[in-house]
Amino acid sequence: MTPEPAPLTVRMDELLNKAPCGFLSFADDGRVLAANSTLLGWLGYEGGELHGRHFEAVLPPGGRIFYQTHFFPLLKLHGRAEEVYLSLRSRDGTDLPVLANAARVERGDSPVNDCVFVPMRQRRRFEDELLAARREAEEANRAKDELIEELSTPVIKVAEGVMLVPVIGSLSRERADMMTAALLRAVSERRARVVILDVTGSRKLGADVVQHLTHAAAAVRLMGAECVLTGIGAAVARTLVSSGAELSGITVRRTLADGLRFVCELPANK
Repeated sequence: MTPEPAPLTVRMDELLNKAPCGFLSFADDGRVLAANSTLLGWLGYEGGELHGRHFEAVLPPGGRIFYQTHFFPLLKLHGRAEEVYLSLRSRDGTDLPVLANAARVERGDSPVNDCVFVPMRQRRRFEDELLAARREAEEANRAKDELIEELSTPVIKVAEGVMLVPVIGSLSRERADMMTAALLRAVSERRARVVILDVTGSRKLGADVVQHLTHAAAAVRLMGAECVLTGIGAAVARTLVSSGAELSGITVRRTLADGLRFVCELPANK
């Protein structure tokens, strides 16, 4: 005679006990009713150790709040919870990220909450790698922006206490703002006593940009440095006049060479 197979419920219990997923069942008051060997092994507990303890015993502080405000209320309201991201706290204090699926069932005339947990170690590692890559990209972008700013607005030391800022190409309002920031930073960090703003290589200076340049020069003077504006051709001169730019206190020279000669004639302690 062929032996009868073991009852299906027993076979399922044996399979579930060593299934490649964690299983835990708890009552509405939070008492753990059952936990399979797989979950106990993950968390460092022996068989039966969690029985009768509160489900929150295997949750970190943040997870306990989430259990009270979201996870358990969701189970009671809808009778199930799917793909909920949790962290379980092991005996040694380390956290195990898991994806939880839970269902609320009636067993023995009492509601019971059955939970299945799948570890998400790779996901956590992947998320950490994504965050690290994002931080590296943000740092690279900051470095790129700083390099672009430095290259677009070079501040050159031509003598002790003398800085030259050549304005080359088109000068937009945004670039003018960058130039002013770099200029004032250089005056402060390098203790410049004279700053030469040379616009010889600039293609076009609109009235608003000229106004911004004069404001930058005024800010340099407020920081205690002399400002010399060089490279003033006929077109720039007309723009300065038509825009009503305030040039009081700012030395203006036609060429960079004239500006350098003027600087050389200044007293050393100026």
